[in-house]
Amino acid sequence: AGLGLGALPKPAALLRLHVGARGRRFRAGARASAWLPREAAAPGHPEVGGRFWLVSGGVYGCGVLRPGKRVEFPLCGALDVGVLGGRGVGELMPARAARSPWLGLSAGPGVHVAVTRRLAVQAALEGLAVLARPRFEISGLGAPCCGQVVGGQLTAGLAVTLP
Repeated sequence: AGLGLGALPKPAALLRLHVGARGRRFRAGARASAWLPREAAAPGHPEVGGRFWLVSGGVYGCGVLRPGKRVEFPLCGALDVGVLGGRGVGELMPARAARSPWLGLSAGPGVHVAVTRRLAVQAALEGLAVLARPRFEISGLGAPCCGQVVGGQLTAGLAVTLP
């Protein structure tokens, strides 16, 4: 779980699940992410806007530095593709929904601390480059979402190692 910046018009709660393989010096796998909905008003028109969300999936790879038995420092990169959706809110009649493809590239450091042989606590800070940016526009009033080119993701959670 964590905080996502840049993909939606405002900071959003982020939920993520990783599944992968690991070795002594690497990690690789797939991940799925959901950015929880956020609302934003059209520029200069607080009475109308949209509610936006993002769902994505992708692949990641990491190089891992292991200074000790219990602590690891992965440096990871990921490519995510997904769908950014929005629905009009406020004084819009009828309020319409729209979806658009989304593409992001992220990279950054993390920390992984083993609690037991199979359970660890981990955290990561990733910079995000939004490569495909949808533009949701309210006719004649401007775009309440999503022109950011860069952002970030801060996540923390548990890692479970299966035999």
